[in-house]
Amino acid sequence: MATLAEFERDLVRERVRSGIAAAKARGQKLGRQLGQRVKADRLGPQVLQMVEQEHSYRQIAAKLKLGFLAQPLEKVYFRSADRLS
Repeated sequence: MATLAEFERDLVRERVRSGIAAAKARGQKLGRQLGQRVKADRLGPQVLQMVEQEHSYRQIAAKLKLGFLAQPLEKVYFRSADRLS
């Protein structure tokens, strides 16, 4: 049974590698593109405004329904503030 599972894994691995090679041959870019922060770019102005209104990062995360993400929100704030200056 283990030999069969290993053979199947090898088949899948081979198909994935050939698919990736074909995509590269077509000139397709793979992986996350650098500098793309869609959510951060969308939420940046709201975060800036709420920080200026003296909301804590926890309150901002709760209002934007992001869970507790104080550290990432702080990064969004500083990136957005740098863009505006």
